Amino acid sequence: MASGEFLKKGKENFRTFNNLNGCLSGIPWFILTAMSLLMAVHLHYRSPDFPYSPDSAFYIEQARNLASSGSTSTTPYGLSPSDTDQVETGLFPIGFAIAIAAISTAGIDVKDVAIGISHWSAILLPWLLYLCFRNALGARNALIVAGLSVISPSVLLNSSSGLTDMLALVFAVAAISLTLNSKSTIGLIGGGLLAGMTYALRNAHLALLVKSPPAKPGAYYC
Repeated sequence: MASGEFLKKGKENFRTFNNLNGCLSGIPWFILTAMSLLMAVHLHYRSPDFPYSPDSAFYIEQARNLASSGSTSTTPYGLSPSDTDQVETGLFPIGFAIAIAAISTAGIDVKDVAIGISHWSAILLPWLLYLCFRNALGARNALIVAGLSVISPSVLLNSSSGLTDMLALVFAVAAISLTLNSKSTIGLIGGGLLAGMTYALRNAHLALLVKSPPAKPGAYYC
């Protein structure tokens, strides 16, 4: 009789432990949701009245020309050349303009697309950082990394502007995530492709492309 009661209480305690584990496992997702909401509040109340820079104007004009005529030409930056209204330039990578032009085909103004890309990249950044580093650092430390991203001055500043910074950062984190967490060649190749897309957004990310595993085919097998 006593042993039966003991087994019954043991089963109840096991169920309670499982329920508690289920509740605790949802805590990181709750915290990440709170981080994203805080970022959205920041973007709503702290964004500048005019969230565009000269670089934004270049990307927006290039995206508009891509969507309307397939041309990548833009208005000259300076006084030279003075004999033409539109010129081709290799100064800026084409990736951001392509992204803006592609999304604008849904009927959204290119100016709003440029800002929307930065906003949504910042809102999703904590989730990507957590998923990227959860296996390597553990859930708690990955949450700390994600939380630090929300209060990072550069993220708070650039997330409200129509620039490439936030989208390139999201792609870079995704590329690193696949490199850290993939156990197959396909995953590593995917990381390399994302690194290439990151380079198409910002020249500075050439370093990420060079360091990606597909750039070093033997690294995976060492």
